[in-house]
Amino acid sequence: MLIQILLSLSLLVEFPATPIFYKHFPVFQRFTTTCFSYAASRALMYIISSFGVIYLIKYFGNLGLLFLLFPIVIGYGLGLFYFVKIEGKKEKGSGNEASLAAKIG
Repeated sequence: MLIQILLSLSLLVEFPATPIFYKHFPVFQRFTTTCFSYAASRALMYIISSFGVIYLIKYFGNLGLLFLLFPIVIGYGLGLFYFVKIEGKKEKGSGNEASLAAKIG
């Protein structure tokens, strides 16, 4: 039970960072891109969870769920580090523009 509590406290959710994620999509394609990616992810997860989980548990037991968990965690981490890298570049870029404007003005 303690493991379940710790896992539920460390959920991989994007809710606080959703506006930051949306900010990095092109303005004129923002709605289409985000809606299509969300719909595609839901459709893929429904297919995988309805057909794949049954066979994974049948052949590998409860450890078969790790075959689904690890790619999700790896993808989440790669996405998180990518957006952190983008934010870092924007901060450095805006700092240079501010210092350039200060030199000019």
